[in-house]
Amino acid sequence: LGSCLIRERRHKEAMVLLEQALDIRTKHGRHQDLPSAEIYFNMGIIHCETGKLNRAIDCYEEAIKIKTNELGKENIQVAQILNNIGSVFARNKEYQRALKPWQDAIDMYNNAGLSKDDPKVSCTMGNIEFSKRFVSPTPVQSIRHILNY
Repeated sequence: LGSCLIRERRHKEAMVLLEQALDIRTKHGRHQDLPSAEIYFNMGIIHCETGKLNRAIDCYEEAIKIKTNELGKENIQVAQILNNIGSVFARNKEYQRALKPWQDAIDMYNNAGLSKDDPKVSCTMGNIEFSKRFVSPTPVQSIRHILNY
């Protein structure tokens, strides 16, 4: 239900339901399982879309911790969360910082056997290429640009 409300941009209602679901899972000792990771992931989406970027990162990191523990480090679901983390950094105009999680996601996609034509891979590669335009050049790049080589 929370995901449906997110799609409808009913963020407050979605967050209330997600917090209630997480509270119930915590009371029953199930706050470190895959359904809880999905709750954290969805909470991260809401925080990002409402401009609470630090909270979004916290939720995404909790989701990664759980998914890595449950599914292993090299997993497409972990890569998708890393893609969202990169997008949070880019939304905050931290383009250099966004590159690392995006590259890590690409590495995971490659290790999982996804082709460069896969929408997940092409989307993340597009994010990387877009952000590289805003990253300050290194001193060597700046000198080369000045000297035209």
